[in-house]
Amino acid sequence: MRASTSPIMALPPELLSTIFESFIGTFSPLSGKSSPFVLGMVCRYWHNVSVATPTIWSSFKLDFLSYAWLDGISPNTMTKHDSPRRLNLLSLWLQRSGKAPISFQFHGSESQMAVSRQLFQRLLLHSKRWRHVVLNVPHSFLDELKGDMSMLKYLNIDPHKLPSTNDQIHIIDNAPELTHVVLGDCFVLAAIHLPWKQLTHITGVCLYKREAFHLIQIATRLLRLELHVIDDSDDIRTTETEIKSNVRHLEIWLRKGNLAVSEVLSSLFLPSLEFLFVHQPHIKPQHLYALGAMIHRSDCPLREIRLDVEDHLHNLCQTTLLLSIPITFGRMDNQYISL
Repeated sequence: MRASTSPIMALPPELLSTIFESFIGTFSPLSGKSSPFVLGMVCRYWHNVSVATPTIWSSFKLDFLSYAWLDGISPNTMTKHDSPRRLNLLSLWLQRSGKAPISFQFHGSESQMAVSRQLFQRLLLHSKRWRHVVLNVPHSFLDELKGDMSMLKYLNIDPHKLPSTNDQIHIIDNAPELTHVVLGDCFVLAAIHLPWKQLTHITGVCLYKREAFHLIQIATRLLRLELHVIDDSDDIRTTETEIKSNVRHLEIWLRKGNLAVSEVLSSLFLPSLEFLFVHQPHIKPQHLYALGAMIHRSDCPLREIRLDVEDHLHNLCQTTLLLSIPITFGRMDNQYISL
């Protein structure tokens, strides 16, 4: 038989590796049509090149809620006999990723706690190579986040549930490159201690006002902060001590409740602020006055305000403090116009 004359079969391995890197998406499933294993099924040459390309094995996801990474096996029907297969599959990925930094999403399972922990501990053996990590795990797993994580830059922590005790967990004790953190719905600021002073980008998905203020105080190097703030009926609505931050980009999303943006802004002193986004339905004139007062008090180099509110034009015209600042406003459909 004649050998294949397809031009792609004559590509040098370095170029073919680059093509493979473009084909494989971020956070690939461990198996299935979107995984690097597909490339190795074309021919022996492709198999050899794919195995020798660590970067296509360095970004993956393990999700017990998805069937894809175990070829259609439902998490509810998995047995203890599936455990070795899962561990072997993960180990193969880690082996083929070589010394490359690894990025992954790990979504553990309460119903498959033992297997979830085994897989998590296997990943911890390679924590020195962690780069971009998303963890949706039982709260008890977080206490194991120790050791050398010298390559870690981004961490998303989303515990399954709120902590059941008042115990405090100190995690990530050696991650000098970590600057970006996302705190999930069930993250309790008082329960989990991160190296706050080195973080520059933080997103808090669900924080009480008092938690948001405390976060601003302890994360002293913040450049970008996104806060989704909820109302706490136990909060005493008194004047807070002035809180200073050099954050440059601030987004405030007020979730359901009676909390007003003025209650957040009235305590802030932000002399470096350049961009401000506020989402609050049914904003009132006094809230805008608090916004203007914060800007005046901070004397910040603000370049843009984005208001995602209802009835904003009528209320916006009732304050003169904002008239010299570029303002973008719109509703939840993300269609914005500017003044």
